[in-house]
Amino acid sequence: SLATPTDGTRYPYRLGVQRASTRARVGEGEPLRSGEVYEVALQLDGPVERVAPRYVYVFSLDGNGQTRLLVPGGLISVGENLLPAPREALWAPPQQIPLCRPFEVTPPYGTDTLVRLTNQTAIPHLDVFESGPLRRTQAPASTCQHPLECLLFGINAGATRADATPPVGWSIQRLLLRSLAQ
Repeated sequence: SLATPTDGTRYPYRLGVQRASTRARVGEGEPLRSGEVYEVALQLDGPVERVAPRYVYVFSLDGNGQTRLLVPGGLISVGENLLPAPREALWAPPQQIPLCRPFEVTPPYGTDTLVRLTNQTAIPHLDVFESGPLRRTQAPASTCQHPLECLLFGINAGATRADATPPVGWSIQRLLLRSLAQ
């Protein structure tokens, strides 16, 4: 299990899911229902005066072990994933930052995981977030250079984490999503 370092660099935004129709947050453990439309957003976790922006990456992990990068992508392009935007970080940080287009729950139902990863520096090779079922389908386009990128690629490539230089200034959050038919 990969845990956020305890170096005092906590990122104050939590990954959350809300119903698109009411903007009501889906509670932890509450299932997502087929036919309903949901949104994924970062939600400020407690009062803070200022937030140091970080590069935010969100990827999904399905029951077969396949991963897919969601952010950057959709509403947030590569380079725009420094969140909150530096101009917003100077003032009162936004309570919520939408991340993806709304989605509808469809079959197959079951448990999926969203992973929010933040880092103080950009990860240059986003292919580390993409893999086929259970194993990575291809090697990255080039050798990893960013410590967090090397750690991520090592997890899927069969290398041990001891082989990677520990990254600093990052955080991770897992969000389990269980979907059900109406």
